[in-house]
Amino acid sequence: PRFSSNAFEYNTRITLTKQSTKSFLFFDNWKIKPDSFLAKDLCLQVPAGSEVTLDGVTLDSKYMSESEDEKYVSFCIPYLFSGDHTYTVTQTNFNDYEGKFTSDARDYQKSNIASVDSYNMTLSDAVADSLIETSKTTLQNIYTAALDKKDFADAITPTAIEADSLSTMTDSYNTFVENNVKGDTHLKKVEFKAIDGSAQITSNYSDNDDCFAVMVTLDVSYTTSSVVKSFWDGKKSNKTYDGESSLSFTYHYRDGKWVLNNTGALSNCVYYSRY
Repeated sequence: PRFSSNAFEYNTRITLTKQSTKSFLFFDNWKIKPDSFLAKDLCLQVPAGSEVTLDGVTLDSKYMSESEDEKYVSFCIPYLFSGDHTYTVTQTNFNDYEGKFTSDARDYQKSNIASVDSYNMTLSDAVADSLIETSKTTLQNIYTAALDKKDFADAITPTAIEADSLSTMTDSYNTFVENNVKGDTHLKKVEFKAIDGSAQITSNYSDNDDCFAVMVTLDVSYTTSSVVKSFWDGKKSNKTYDGESSLSFTYHYRDGKWVLNNTGALSNCVYYSRY
């Protein structure tokens, strides 16, 4: 027989068993043997926090069970028609993932017929665009505050930084200012002419805890102005330099928001003339 519905259609073979009693005294009585077309106790493993739609129907939480790895959960279906099926995994920060599987008429004993990891999914365009724009603003703010010799908190709001990284990033900023702004030869001005950004998942989970990580890379072209003190006679002169650099920003998703974990903009300074 050929089965169909609004969600899917497929072919399957059904086994009939002949009953001992007759219908209407004369006709053979047949019953469908359900284990000939039903898959039993099959599971879908997905990242924790995901919503799963199977053949157009959202799976209720009653089908969900914890996995041995707390980063995942499994949705286990007691009975499902054998055949081809489609499913969609929806998760915050990601585009929906769509997959397919074919179930057989057998007992799966709660094994996974399909498994989806976060690296199978793609970062949401809206999240990528937002983090790129945030990185562009942060880059501008870092150099504006540094050139004015302001505190790190004037460059980046502390609440926008991951708590464990705040001290390290503050020290990096202070070193950045000390080495590039306060010396006799120093960076005086930066004009960013163009900033192009891209974002990608760098590590779906950190090594120590559940945490989405995204790296934003900014390809920038710029003109720098610097004050250069001559090694030979101690005289100072103004110089300019046109350059290009790639600067990185890494973000972690914590408690429902993105926070800055680190940035290469503090260690990989845009180039300026020093001689």
